[in-house]
Amino acid sequence: DTLILGVMVSTLLVILSHIMMNAQRLEYDYRLARERLELALDGGNIGYYTAHLLTGETFVDERHQHLLGYHPGEITFTVQNWLEHVHPEDQPPLLQRYAEVAKGQQLNFESEYRVRHRDGTWLWVLDRGQSFDPDETGQPKRVAGTLMDITERKQMEAALRESNARYDDLTRRIPVGIYILRITADGVTQFEYVSEKFCQMLGVDEQDVLRDAEFVHGRIHPDDRASLDAANQLAVQTFTPFRWEGRFRLQGEKTRWLRIESEPFVLP
Repeated sequence: DTLILGVMVSTLLVILSHIMMNAQRLEYDYRLARERLELALDGGNIGYYTAHLLTGETFVDERHQHLLGYHPGEITFTVQNWLEHVHPEDQPPLLQRYAEVAKGQQLNFESEYRVRHRDGTWLWVLDRGQSFDPDETGQPKRVAGTLMDITERKQMEAALRESNARYDDLTRRIPVGIYILRITADGVTQFEYVSEKFCQMLGVDEQDVLRDAEFVHGRIHPDDRASLDAANQLAVQTFTPFRWEGRFRLQGEKTRWLRIESEPFVLP
């Protein structure tokens, strides 16, 4: 009996030792994963939140509050009052997205919208999250997600749109057609841009030209096509500007003389 009891005690001690080692390993893995998550969120200036869809109870970390200009614990966010911080123009699509998530129609969600900073300015944020913890009907009870400040990116996009609008306005006003033609190393040609005046002069549709360069090149007069192809190939090989004059066949029997002035450049 004593021997059997001793064996049982030894076995239990071994099992208990393995359990403790596994518990310590799990705790270590958890701390490591948590540290990595914190580093990632810090590096990306990303706030973290969780919310209970039924009670409205919400947890936001310090980064989330700092992003909006608040000190930790200075303000309490709930599912309901969060909309008070969202720009009025962005509330309807955000409400629709929340409704889809709450009904379980959408598991993952991503939204870009404006929120009010503590100083009264508006920040653009990227809200990415996921619903979980479904009830007996399959509807989620909780969501968790991240909030990232993308104001600088939005400002750059707006500046780019304004620059493009000015460029398009300029190309509409000057009495010449403008194009960008890509020629790859294996000789494939593709128009990347054609101005409105370009299309008007040649009587072509922009989408047709961008889809197939031959829609333009195929209507160059047969007697002039070889010289245009040769000029393009020489420009690609020597990277020198060129001038070309030739005939373009419009719809019907009409022909229009064109002068092309082109300057090649190399893409990375």
